[in-house]
Parts: sequence; structure tokens; C-alpha cells
Amino acid sequence: MDRPKPDTISTQGSMVPPPPEDWEGWKEVKYNPAFKGTGLGNYSLYLHHSREIFLDNMSNFFFRLGARIEPNPKLVIFISLFVTCLFIPGIFLLKAENEALYLWVPQETQVWEDFLYVRDNYGGQRRVTTLLITAPDGEDLLDGESIRSMINVHNNLTSVFQNKEGRTFRDFCVKDGKGRCQVENFLSIWDYNASKVEDDKHRLLYQINQYIDNVPASIQFGGVSYAPDGSGVLLGFKAARMQYYCTNDVPTTVKNLKYPLWQVKNWEANVMSSLKGFSPTIDVNCVTKRSVDDEVYRLVINDTPLFLGAIFCIILWLALTFGRQNIIEARFLLTWTVAIEIACCLIFSYGVLGYMGVRVSSLNAIVPFVIAGVSVDDMIVIEDFFNKAEGKKNRMAECLKAAGVAITTTSLTSIAAFFTSAWCDMPGVKSFCLGCFLAFTWDFVLNITLFPALILIDQRRIDANRHFLCPCIEVDESHKARERSSSMSAHVERQKSVKSVNTLSSMGGLSRTGSSFSRSAYISIRGYKEKPSAVEHFMYAHYASFLQYETVQMWVLILFSLSALLLGVMSYFAGVGLTIQNVLPYDSYIIDFVESVDSYFPTNIDQLSIIVRDLDYTDSTQVSNMFDYFGFVQRYDGIEGNVGMAPGSWYANYAFYLYSKDLDIYKDFPTYLEEWFEGDGESFKSDVVCKTDDEPNSSGKCVDIASSIYKVWHSSPDDTMETYRVQKDLNEGVTRYGLPKNSYIFSEIFLFAVTDWHMYGYICWNLFLTIVIVMVVMLIFTDNISCFFITLMLIFIDADLMGMMYFLDINISAVSFICILMSIGLSVDYCVHIGHAFTHSDGETPNMRLVEAVKLMGTSVLKGGMTTFLGTIVLAFSGSDAFRTFFKMMLMTVIFGMLHGLMCLPVFLTMFYNLAGRAAHYENDKGQVGSKLAKGARTKKEIKAGKRIELAGVEVTVKSGAMLEEEVEEAPPPPPKVTFGAGLFGKASSSFQYDDNPMRH
Repeated sequence: MDRPKPDTISTQGSMVPPPPEDWEGWKEVKYNPAFKGTGLGNYSLYLHHSREIFLDNMSNFFFRLGARIEPNPKLVIFISLFVTCLFIPGIFLLKAENEALYLWVPQETQVWEDFLYVRDNYGGQRRVTTLLITAPDGEDLLDGESIRSMINVHNNLTSVFQNKEGRTFRDFCVKDGKGRCQVENFLSIWDYNASKVEDDKHRLLYQINQYIDNVPASIQFGGVSYAPDGSGVLLGFKAARMQYYCTNDVPTTVKNLKYPLWQVKNWEANVMSSLKGFSPTIDVNCVTKRSVDDEVYRLVINDTPLFLGAIFCIILWLALTFGRQNIIEARFLLTWTVAIEIACCLIFSYGVLGYMGVRVSSLNAIVPFVIAGVSVDDMIVIEDFFNKAEGKKNRMAECLKAAGVAITTTSLTSIAAFFTSAWCDMPGVKSFCLGCFLAFTWDFVLNITLFPALILIDQRRIDANRHFLCPCIEVDESHKARERSSSMSAHVERQKSVKSVNTLSSMGGLSRTGSSFSRSAYISIRGYKEKPSAVEHFMYAHYASFLQYETVQMWVLILFSLSALLLGVMSYFAGVGLTIQNVLPYDSYIIDFVESVDSYFPTNIDQLSIIVRDLDYTDSTQVSNMFDYFGFVQRYDGIEGNVGMAPGSWYANYAFYLYSKDLDIYKDFPTYLEEWFEGDGESFKSDVVCKTDDEPNSSGKCVDIASSIYKVWHSSPDDTMETYRVQKDLNEGVTRYGLPKNSYIFSEIFLFAVTDWHMYGYICWNLFLTIVIVMVVMLIFTDNISCFFITLMLIFIDADLMGMMYFLDINISAVSFICILMSIGLSVDYCVHIGHAFTHSDGETPNMRLVEAVKLMGTSVLKGGMTTFLGTIVLAFSGSDAFRTFFKMMLMTVIFGMLHGLMCLPVFLTMFYNLAGRAAHYENDKGQVGSKLAKGARTKKEIKAGKRIELAGVEVTVKSGAMLEEEVEEAPPPPPKVTFGAGLFGKASSSFQYDDNPMRH
């Protein structure tokens, strides 16, 4: 019974606004007795009514939009393409970034702040040119001829090799306090003079062993052989590593470059080409910072045919599914809209990124695949509803009215997912997600403007009986007529079996009540004018029927829940980390170079920098604390040599200078700083940041030290997790030994170690934020119950994906992070379409709604999944491990997304509403079942499983218990009303009458 309209609704001391004047419209929304006395039922009514008004207005907006596009499709096409072209200039402003530190390291962490300080004050992040020198026959290099050849290579590299502008290494190199170029090699033993190298091997051994007393041999010598007596005497080596440092293209130093950066890159290119076959006595392999840029560029160029192949596969798939398969009604030309929209979306996305000055990585090349796979989904939905609106007066208006809300929901959830991820503080992830956000946004705009206009143009061709490949050719209409007539007989037979399924679904004579879910925006599909495809017939005649088995539903509940739980646990055991080999082509010479270095230099020696800031060097206690910490570092596992390395630290050399003058190292410390740095300590100027008048300044008269750097060699472990523990232990020692609180120890490998250590939690936190935002968006467009279960499906899908990473040997890294974030934007489409169809269907029971949802959107979701699969399958043939990782993750996203969208979600919704309805029946109407029945009324008769009955002229077998109507003597009292969406979340909406023995089949 309808509740009377109150003037004001009181809810436990609070007041809510009265319902609108059209209270009659609210009568269809049944009051939820579960919230009686709490006021929640009234709030749910108000929220539901507000949502319905919003969705009705949106449906009307799309109706008006379609009505405006229909008479002027060519104008809409022109405007869409013209606005897109405005963003073309931004593409030329786009900047690429391939430096891992500036892409895959979070920039809101303390270790990143530490890095910036070192980079800006001590010349960190240099452009490194590395040479690996070996003998042609793999023999020992410890002979005079080989060493003289190395010196010849060194002198040519530093003084002879030029770029096109005549600049050499000395013009671009990083210099120390004395203006000397910074290089790392052992050739300084002979002052880079080949004439000083003797052929006496014993003399060479003596000189090199003296050199390695100060510098660890494993830094510059590979394949080393030592004396068998354990004395540590070097007897020979098979490889030598030499490194040369140029100024890097970091934002803070570009403005200070004497020469443009492109001149440095040209020099690097000339070095790599000149060193090939340079010496007949030694093999010289060279890698520069430019090498990575060139190889990534080669990767993108080589994979361009794959990009085009993916688009072609999608177009071919759509050509087989769009329209009808005859020479008039086939929509082959319309399928090329995919290529047009992808191009427009990329222009818009890259153009805006260029205007914004955002740097992009090689992974942004994946954006076309994502757009190709996702934009087609909405196209399929629009084309499907356009076909179902055939015969309507305003066909495109009706089409957009029906499809507009659904594609808006899916598009906005995807856009919201990428927009949320675009705020990530990892630049590589940020640029990718921002690019996807812009591309998805423009794709949505084009799907509701450009694509409908192109459909109308193509429909005019069909109406004019023009050929599907060549519209200038007019075809006899009899071709179309014969095609339609030939399909009708098969269609009639197929409809008989479909009717039997529909009859079993509606058995029991459950009367329809007014349903706010059965929105007028959805065009009825109960009767097809043309024969349904084999896929459509299978989806609603067989698959939907299969899902209604109560046993099947229970197994779906158990298996999907256990899968999410177990795979979610297994995700914790997945590997962590991203190497340079992951982002380069498999045949890259850089990979061969890295593997050769690893074979000759199994121990990775890295340089640790101890940054001491704001230390009072006139305080003996603070200085003593500093040396106590140095002692702790030198005793730590993996540390080689002393702090300060071969020449000693600047402080040790300055203290010796004061001792030599019989001065006090504490009292006289600031007095002679400037004098020492201008004389004997000139080479140490780059190791300190001086103070002038208590202000940090590296120029002018130095009166005190603001900060200083002390370096030490360390054997870095291969495992980044172990590297993180090293970083944590050494930095905890800074506090433990009483150094100033802003002092720390730093190495670039710590950046990646800290990132890898926190990556799992970082991914989970960003996933949580993204899912919350997507849930909020869904709450606007769908009811609370559907929103809850769709969100649950997203959690299940991400748990499954992260667990599968363990079995597919995919490390948790920035690349997989992007894939997991993408999975939300992609898989939400599969779930939202089905959930939206389930909610807005006019089925009277949950099982009937399941059938209607699969019937309405199942085929479209299946087609959408196939297009996403076709858009990414070509990545399996990519030459990069990163792209193949994308393929594996996208494949899993499609599989899990479709399984959860087409199976798990409708089953969960059906089971929930069945349980909610059964609970309401037994709670509120005990004793009414079995009452006396009045003559002439209709009641329900149970049909046991296995019995054969005749329905619509077709004999069928009842697979499980069902109910059949028949006339009886007396009518039962009205069964209870069960509200769809009512219960846990306060959603009061569509009602249906629930039976004590509900249909299960």
C-alpha cells in the first residue's frame, strides 16, 4: 500500500525536504521497511529520485544531441576534425625522456630530495660514455701493445673525435676544481703517453699492482687472475672498463651549458661510429647515454608495423560484425572510423601533452593499442542500438538516448581511473596515464559526435542502395530483399527455442509492476526484426540459461572468491624490479654490452656519497662523531677501501695542511679555507659547498663549509631488496653517531632500491584511490547495489592480475604498475555494461534480469573484449620485454574482465536479490503461504526437474524446479513486495513479487 504524502519527513531529530509535487511518480518506488524508524528509507527515496532526474535529463540530452546530428552529419564531422587539428602544433613541442631516474622513481620521497641536492651541488647525473675493451681472441690484455692501443683510443676519444661543429670531449666534459676532465681508467699510470709503456710484463705488473692498492681492481679490470698464494697480487686481466663523463641534460644545468645539448649528442654519435674497428689489436665496445635513446627510437620504429597491424585486425573484425553481410548493408567503410578516431585521439593527447610540457617515455607508444581496443567498445554499443532503433522516427536520437547513458558511464569510469593515476608522483606513470586520460576523453567526445555522424552518412548510402565498397555504384535492391527473406525461416525456428527460455524465465505468472529500472531509454529487444547471429543466440538461449542453475551460481561464487583470495596472496611473492634490458629491443647491442660487462665484472662496484651538512668543524665533538661514523661505514659489509678513496677526503688533506703549518685544526679551521682552496686544495673545490657571510655559495671567499661530500667504494648487491637494507642501515647510522640530522649517505642505486621496496604498497595505495574514485562516479549513474558489486569485481580482477604476475614471471615494476592501473579503466567497461543492463531491465525476478542483461549487452561485451584482444595481441610479437609484459597483462585483463563481467557479476547480483527477496518473504509474511484460494484466481504449480512439457508448440525438458500458472478455486493473499536495491545500501527502487518457491533452472 502506498504511503501517504507527508508535508515534512522527520528522521530522528533531523529534517529532510519533502518530496516533490509529482508524488505520484514516487509511488512506483516502494518504501523499504528495513529502514523503518531510522530515516534511511526516506533518504534513499530522495537520493534515488535525484539520480533518476539526473539520468532522465542525460537521456534527454543525448536525444536532443542525436536529433541535432541527424540533419547535419557533415557539419558535425567538419567541426570534430577542425577542433582536433588545433592540437597538431603541440605535437612538435613534445619532449621525450628515456632516463630511468626521471621516469620510474617517485619524486615525493626523501631519497629523491637527497638525489636532487647531490645533483645540483656536486654534479650528479652525468652523461657517461663507457668503453669495454677486450682482446680479439679473448686472451689476456696485460701486455705493452694492448695498453698502448688503449692509450691511443683514449687520446682520440678525448682530443680527436669531434662533432660536426668541431667540438671535442674537452668542450663537454665534467671538470674538477683544477679544470681537468673527469675520467675513470688506469691509463693515468703512464700519463696517457704511449711511449712510457714498456713491454716488460713484470714492470707492467708492478705498476698496475701499485695502482690497485688505492683503487679496487674490480672497478676497472675484468676477468682478473690473481696469484695462487692468496696474496692478492694481480697477474692479468681479460677486460678493461673506461668511463668518460659529460654534462647531462638536467633542467638545472641546461641553462649553464656552454654548448647546446644536441652538440653533445652529436659527439656521442661520432664516438660510437668512429670506434667500430678502430684498433686491430683490441676490441672496443662503446655505449653512451645516447645509445639508449637511439635503441628505444629503433624499437618504436620497428614496432610501427605492429601498431598498424593491430588497427587492421580491429577493422577486419568490425567489418565482419558491423551491419549485415550483403553488398549493400555491410558497413565496411564505417569500420575505418576506428583509424580516424585513433588518429584524432593521439593528436589531441600528444598535442595537449606538448602544450603542457610533459615529457613522455617509450611506453606512451602503447596508447594507440589501448585506444584501439577500448574506443571500439563504445562504437559497437552505438552501432548495435542504432540497428535496434530501425523504424524509429528519429533513429539517431533514439539510439543515443538508449546508448548514451551506458557509454557515458563506462567512459567516465575509465577517464576517472586514468585521471586519478595521472596524479601519481612517478613521472613515467604520470605521463602515460595523463596521455590515456586525454585520449579517452577525446574518444568519448568523438564517439557521441563524429561516429554517429559517420553512421548517418553510411546509412544514407544504404538507403540509396549503394555498394558497400564503392558508394558510387548503385545496386539493385533485390539483393537486400533476398538476403532478408532467406534469413526469416531460420529466424522463426530459432525464436521458438528462445521463447521457451523466456517462458521458463517468466513461469509463475508474476505480474509486472511499475519499475523505475525499466527506463524508456532502453529499446526493447524482445523481438528481432532480423535473425540474431549465432553468438547472440548462444548468449541468451544457452549461456544465460546455464547461469540460472542454482548449483552453477554457487560454484561461481566459490571459485571466483577463492581465486581472488589465493591469487591476491600469491601477488606478494612476485618478483620486484625493472632493468634496462626490459625496455630495449631483444637484439640491442646494449644488452650484449651489459651481458659482457656482467660476465667480466661479476661484482658491481658502486660509489657511495656521504653528504655531511651543517657540521661545525670548529667543534671537536662533532668532528669526532663524523669520524666515528666513517669508521662504522668502513667496517660495513661490502665497503672497499677508506672514506675519501685514493686521494683522501678534502678534510683529511686540509687538516694535514694545517698541521704542516703548526695550526689548530679546530680553532684555525675557517681562517685558511680560502687560501687552501686557491692553492693545494684546488682539486677539492667540487667536494664542498662554501659559505660566504653565512650564506651558501660556491664562489667568492670561503669562510665556512655548508656541506661536503665524502666518497667510498661499495660492492652493491644484485638484489634491490638487499640494497634497500644497506641504504637503511647506513642512514640509520647517521643518526646513531650524532651527525647533523640533514646528513645522509646516497647512491643512485638507492633510488631504485627504495622504489622497488615500496612498489607493492605504492601500487595497492594507488589502486585503492583509483577504485574509490571510480566507485564515486558509478554511484552517480547506477544504483548502490550494482555499484558495490561492480567495485567488488574490480577488486577481484586486480587481485587476480597481481597474482598471475607470479605465475607469468612478471616483476612488480613501473611497467606492471601501469598495466594494473589500466586494468581498472578497461575491465570496468565489461562490468558496468552488464550491471547497468541488469539494473535497468524490466525482468520481474532476479533470474529474469540475468537473462535480460546477458541478452541485451552480453554480445556487445563479448565483441568489445575481442576487439581489445585483437588490439593488443600483436604486442606478443614486439621486440621488447616491456611491450610483451603489456601483452601478457592486457590478455589477462581481457580474460578476467570478461569472466567477471559476463559470469561473476550477473551471478552475484542474482544471488543477492534472490537472498534478499527470500529473506523479506519469510520475515514479513509468515503464515500467508498455503492460505485458502478463491475461485477463478491463478496460482503456481511446481514442475519437477526432468519432466517434459509443451511450451509455444515446442516440447522441452525442465532442467530444474520451475513454476507454472493454473486457475484454482481461491486466490492467495498478495505476496510481499521485494525491492530491487533495497536492504544494505538504502536503495529503494524497482519491485517484483517474490514466490515462496522461486523459479530455479
